[in-house]
Amino acid sequence: MSGSFSGRVGALGAAAAALLSRAGRALPLPAAGATGADLEELLLAMPAERSLSMAQTAALVERITMEADLRDALVAGDLVLRYHPIVDLQAGHTIAFEALCRWRHWSKGLLGPAQFMPLAEESGLIVQIGGWVLEEGPRRLAQWRARLADADTVDVTVNLSAVELRDPGLVDRAARALDSSDLPAERLVVEVTEAAAYAEPLEPAVRNLSALGDLGIGLAIDDVGAPRRDSRSGAPAFDSWLWHRPVRLVKIDRGVTALLGKAVDEDGHGAASVLHAGRLLTAALSEAGDRDIPLVAKGIETTEQLARLVQLGCPAGQGFLFARPMDPADAEAYLRRALQTFPLRAH
Repeated sequence: MSGSFSGRVGALGAAAAALLSRAGRALPLPAAGATGADLEELLLAMPAERSLSMAQTAALVERITMEADLRDALVAGDLVLRYHPIVDLQAGHTIAFEALCRWRHWSKGLLGPAQFMPLAEESGLIVQIGGWVLEEGPRRLAQWRARLADADTVDVTVNLSAVELRDPGLVDRAARALDSSDLPAERLVVEVTEAAAYAEPLEPAVRNLSALGDLGIGLAIDDVGAPRRDSRSGAPAFDSWLWHRPVRLVKIDRGVTALLGKAVDEDGHGAASVLHAGRLLTAALSEAGDRDIPLVAKGIETTEQLARLVQLGCPAGQGFLFARPMDPADAEAYLRRALQTFPLRAH
């Protein structure tokens, strides 16, 4: 185990001590600059009544290593953004790009959010990472606006976790990002899931969203239809405080979109889930339509899904059928082609 880890130097000791403290185990603090091999030796030398199994030790060392690597990545600039277009399904033009964070890990390659965002949230690094995304996304869109004619109404969206949504420095970071990029506030949209919004405590989340709105920043309700603790069916809470805020976009969970294109066999297997997805989407379309909010279906991958969404009257979509998340150069080229093919109207 130590072969893949030895030589990796960083602030591992403090992280190990903190993790084991949470688990009720005391760990002697290694010397500054301890390597993975040093940490492993300490773990294996713990008294038998407090020791970890080999599997637990390996998992802990991996967890500590990844956290140390992530801290290093923030300093080294190894986080990157990929931009995923949101497309008007009726007119064909691009209305926004979602800024998605990726990590160029020194040994594991390009990592997606599922591979490091849970760690970022648990370690508290999510606030620093989110602050960088909040700065870089608007900066990049401002560059495109300066170089491309008719891109003035394209938005950039960034995701906020439950932790970021409650952070007292969120609004100041957003204001600084707009000031430094010179991007109009109305072109920045923050995406918040219902699960993140309804987590406790509520008051700081409500306060921050109100202050972001006062700056002119838009709000997107994300992953509508995804199961939540308070709703296993994923039914949207249309009467909640979140839905009564000014909302720029409503984004349907990719799981709902996937069910729209699902085949039902001759015995009717799968019919209930397909019917549920259709009803949920119809309800969301009706609610969004009544409030004059564009609805975006995520995860569109097939022409069958697209046809069904158009048939239901869904105004916008996002998914691999249109493009995969792109690096800044490819995203700018994509936008240039889209503007030439489908000129934007002011909105």
